[in-house]
Amino acid sequence: MNIWKLQSKFVDRVLKGEYVYFDIMPNMGAVAIGDGYHYYVLDAEVIFIDLEKLSTAHPNLRKLRILPEFYKTEFSANVSLTFESMAKDKGTLRKFEYLDKHIWINEAYLKEFDFLKYPEDFRIGADPDDGFKKPVIFESSELTAVILPVRVGGQYESNT
Repeated sequence: MNIWKLQSKFVDRVLKGEYVYFDIMPNMGAVAIGDGYHYYVLDAEVIFIDLEKLSTAHPNLRKLRILPEFYKTEFSANVSLTFESMAKDKGTLRKFEYLDKHIWINEAYLKEFDFLKYPEDFRIGADPDDGFKKPVIFESSELTAVILPVRVGGQYESNT
């Protein structure tokens, strides 16, 4: 996993005019960068971007309180990747299972941080009650990725 490459992709998105968000908690040594569908929590020591300075030049890079919510969220159910996938208008979705439920994650986000190459390096968690509505966490020794699952028709009825 290349933390530098990941940050570079977010800078590219900022320069293209896409909306990107960040949060910095110096007291926790953490930085979060992401968009409305996923974000990464990184150790402040590995961030090479001056996010505050970049945000003054590019108003589409916005500060947002991400980390307090991240630290309050419960990710307790063990989640496992299945071999099932489906093509949707938003790209290919990969199916994950936990307890007696399932969730769908956009494969593009998983490829962004090399999850599909090294799934054994990650611990995956979701909210045990309604994880298909809440973010899913992918933790490794280098980073934490938090991704919103994709809603699939009929999912709410089949997961209740």
